[in-house]
Parts: sequence; structure tokens; C-alpha cells
Amino acid sequence: MAVLARDLGIPARVAVGFTAGTRVAGKSNQWQVRSGDAHAWPELYFQGAGWVRFEPTPSGAGGTGQGTATVPAYAGASTGKTGAPGSAGSAPTGSASPGTTASASPGVNRRSDPGSALGPAGAVKTKHGSGSLYGWVAGILLVLLLLAVPMLVRLATRRRHWAHALPDAPPPDDDGPGKAGPGDERVVLSVGAGGGDAIATAHAAWAELRADVIDHGLPWRTTESPRAVAHRLAELLELSGGAAAALERIAKAEERARYAPSPAPAHTLRTDVRTMREAFAAGVGRGARLRARLAPPTAIASLRAACTQAVETFDRQAAKLRSRLPHR
Repeated sequence: MAVLARDLGIPARVAVGFTAGTRVAGKSNQWQVRSGDAHAWPELYFQGAGWVRFEPTPSGAGGTGQGTATVPAYAGASTGKTGAPGSAGSAPTGSASPGTTASASPGVNRRSDPGSALGPAGAVKTKHGSGSLYGWVAGILLVLLLLAVPMLVRLATRRRHWAHALPDAPPPDDDGPGKAGPGDERVVLSVGAGGGDAIATAHAAWAELRADVIDHGLPWRTTESPRAVAHRLAELLELSGGAAAALERIAKAEERARYAPSPAPAHTLRTDVRTMREAFAAGVGRGARLRARLAPPTAIASLRAACTQAVETFDRQAAKLRSRLPHR
């Protein structure tokens, strides 16, 4: 009862003592209290009433229950009835153990420290009210964080792909010094220290194209050449205009980065990748779009691989440690 009362925000404490016992035959002023009369009962605190005793122990035949417990005076006064010993709803009349003085009536609060853990309503309500609220908030934040992990992994992977790539830039200006001759192609191989090169940009664009294709649930075949991939995706999505041109530029850049003596211009590849991502989203259903944004399959596969690698590394280190320990 004390636990249930606290769960409802009602301060409760458990008093330990004895019930009234039994009257000695022939002696109206003597009572016999035995060890079997030892008892515990809850007391609930109500503002303006103090600590009120309750007797939730059920009565029963054959020695079960608390046969010498009596109904408190305030219970009898409110109902106009006198409770028989052992009746349900009765309460003890004996003295409580030290530090838990029981109140015979609801009018007085004799506890010296009502602000303790078992004390007034404020502390208990804070524990069971705000504490539960904080727990729910923390749980919701944890769930949101777990749901955001695949998206964060996908963003980190995209950032790593473009780490050594060329930044977006307009095409080279052919009007300045060093103008290319007729039929020549201006190729930018690098832009400053650490700025990346065209080959890295082509590979990054191809890796992003592959990830976006898989994340949107479209088939990716590792045996196809870049040109074959572009041809198949263009037919599958019925691409035209800017999207078809962007896909062709990405495929040609990857093809030249693999096989040609010099790479293709890479200044539009980032924009081309974004264009293709939008084309993939427009060409699939809503469920595939949501999955690609909230739970990208490539990110989940990366997480699974990372966990597997971590477990294997831990096993190897544990095996090395065990081999160094002395055998008994």
C-alpha cells in the first residue's frame, strides 16, 4: 500500500510495532501482547490532516491475517459502527517503533522531519512526477538519436568521398593567357595543396552515384562498365535533358579516370551528382524515397561492417591477452 500510495504522489511511511493484543481474563485494565501481535502498517500523509493510519492487512481464519487489529477511532466515528477485531479495514492501536510514532487521529502530524524521503507531498511528487517525465524525454531523445545514426553515417560517407575532390567551380576561362587551341581540351588536374584533383573527383562522383542508386532501391551491377551503367539507368528512369546529360558526364569522367591518360573536366560533377540524386528520388516511390533519406541501405551496411570489424578486433586482442597470461 505504501508503494502504491507513493506511485500516486501520496507520501507514505511504514510504521512497525504491536497491535493491542488480548484482554487478560478477569482484569479489565490489563492486556496481553505477544510476539504474534507484532505488526506493521502504512501511514499516509494528507495536507491539513497529518499522518493517517491505515490497516490493509486482511483478516482470516486459522491464524492468517492479524486477528488483534482494531478499527481506528476515526473510522468508527465516520461510519457509526464499531469494528470487530480482525475485520477488513481495521488498523493497529499499539505503539509504533522509535522514529515512526503513529497518530491515533488524523489531526496531528508528529513526525519531526516531514521533509524526509517519506515526508510531505512535494518531495515524493517531484520524484515520481518530474523523474518520470525526464525518463520519457531521455528515452525519446535516445530513440531519435538511434534513428538519426544511419543519416549521420551517410553524411559522413559523402563528406569522405568528396574530401580530396575538386570544389565546384565554373569552367576554365579560355580567353586568358594560355588559351587552348582548336580541338584541344582544357583539363584541370589540381587546385592548390590539398585541394584535390580531377581523378579523385571522378571517383568520388562515381561512388556517390553508386550509393544513391542502392539507397533508392535501384539495381547496381558491379560487372557493368560506367558507360553500360549510364545507359541502363537512363532507360530505366527514362531520363532526358539535364539529368541525362549529368549522368553521361559522371560516367565519362569515371571511364576516363580509369583508363584515359588524362581525366575529364571535373568542375560540374558535384552538381551532376545532386541532379542525379533528385532524379532517383523522382523516379521511385515514396517508401523508397523515405528509406533513402532516413535509413540508407549503404549506411546500414557500413554500420554492420564496422560492428563486425570491431568484434573481430576485440576477439583478436582478447586472444593475444589470454596468450600472455600465465597458465595454471
